[in-house]
Amino acid sequence: MTYVREFRLFNTLWRLGRWSFSLCLAFIAKSLGLHMTPETLDGPVRAMVERIVPGGTVLDLLVHTERFARKDECFASVEEKVRRDGGERVLGWHIWKGNLIAEAELHAVWKSPDGQLTDIVPRPLFISRILFLPDEKIVYTGATVDNIRINLSGSPVVDDFIRAHSAKFALLNVGQRAYMQEFELSSSEKEVYEFLISMISGIEYMALARRGIDDPCLCRSGKAYRVCHRPQLESALEVLRTNGYFSPSV
Repeated sequence: MTYVREFRLFNTLWRLGRWSFSLCLAFIAKSLGLHMTPETLDGPVRAMVERIVPGGTVLDLLVHTERFARKDECFASVEEKVRRDGGERVLGWHIWKGNLIAEAELHAVWKSPDGQLTDIVPRPLFISRILFLPDEKIVYTGATVDNIRINLSGSPVVDDFIRAHSAKFALLNVGQRAYMQEFELSSSEKEVYEFLISMISGIEYMALARRGIDDPCLCRSGKAYRVCHRPQLESALEVLRTNGYFSPSV
């Protein structure tokens, strides 16, 4: 009996410690502006949801990670879950929110034979639930689909951050690349890709520091971002548009 009591005490303390650690991680992540599960659907996020699935219902789902599930492989992981335990795959959008942007990410969850929806892929320790928007019109073909992003800050710098992300995605997923795990970029593509990566990192720093387009540029040249690296970003986007990587609207 003593061993049983000691085990129960240890188990309780372990759970409390894990819970406290998760809360600490969640606080740190939120402070750093990392993407989190929204507590509520505020105006801009609700508008994004309505644009994606008019009249759709966002569901609050628990995360129950399966040992065989792989990070960033929700489609294959859910298919394996269906093969093992029955049920079906449900497609939709995972809703994230940070300090600067909100995103909708194409996602798959498992629907059990009794109708319960669960997210089974690995998540950071502080993520115990997700917001999921089912979307019956999705036909998954195996192609990579870009996230839908909206600017929560109203800053033109954040607009540039979103456009740089969209450009990077377009470069890496043009044509058959959307179905490929490995491929080679041409030398000119590598140059554009490396530029976009550096821009995304620098613009994110500017945005988190609440800098505007008239503030000093990310390159520390002393010039305003508006007349320094912002025109260079426009030039890179124009090259990709001209060569058919994405539509003129980006």
